[in-house]
Amino acid sequence: MRRVSVFLFSFLILSAGSWASDSQRKGFILGGGLGAGGVTNTTSYSAEIWTWHSFATAANIKVGYAPSNSLELYLIGSGLVIGGQIWDFIGVAGVGLTKYLSRNGTGLYFSGGLGISFFNWEHSILDPGMGFLFGAGYNLSKHLSLQGDIIHARLSQHAEMFREWEDAWGFGVTLNYLVF
Repeated sequence: MRRVSVFLFSFLILSAGSWASDSQRKGFILGGGLGAGGVTNTTSYSAEIWTWHSFATAANIKVGYAPSNSLELYLIGSGLVIGGQIWDFIGVAGVGLTKYLSRNGTGLYFSGGLGISFFNWEHSILDPGMGFLFGAGYNLSKHLSLQGDIIHARLSQHAEMFREWEDAWGFGVTLNYLVF
């Protein structure tokens, strides 16, 4: 709980200085978003394949630097949380970028990222593979945006006789807040 409090306090301090930035995105950025989405997961264990679909909560966080008003470079964690009797997570943690179509960093933008897949399903012996995300969004105000993301994550392992793997695709729509 203490870590969450420190994070929220840091976020508040950083956002307090954001009003003095004259709408300039250049410099340090910190952002996060929350929304809804869905997941399709295909699993292959012991030569059997299962596919399931689920609604999920979409979440993302990014920390990085904007070298200009129309370009952001950052570390990202983006994923989907599936609730129920147990909580499952799927996502990608790595590096990403956002490019705004306008020079002043407003309006429509595209984002993408590449990193390591993360899952927390019951088969923790699998090795994480590369994952990616691609998204598009639109600024609603100076610090708020609405964004849609497609996420792909994969885990695999070569077992004794079989190659075991999980492959998940997710789609999420998030309301994001960005401090700059």
